[in-house]
Amino acid sequence: MTGKEKKKMYQVLIVEDSPDQLDLIRIEFERTGRKFRPVFASTGEECLRLSAEGSFDAYILDYKLPDMSGVEVLRRLKEAGVQEPIVIV
Repeated sequence: MTGKEKKKMYQVLIVEDSPDQLDLIRIEFERTGRKFRPVFASTGEECLRLSAEGSFDAYILDYKLPDMSGVEVLRRLKEAGVQEPIVIV
């Protein structure tokens, strides 16, 4: 790889409503170096909006969100045509 070639940055949408959990996730992603670019949302609706506005390589969803369940977010993402990996925790 030459100096002009860039490494692929994987953009991951992380949906978590707990500030404490979000801090832990943020720290872990910072440890991974520059391979991942996390984008954070705290509600299902925010996740769906961000997904419609941009593209992500993967999704990590909290199971229990303030406005809907992670399963509902998953269903709506799939209905919108998202085919990237989605993990519910």
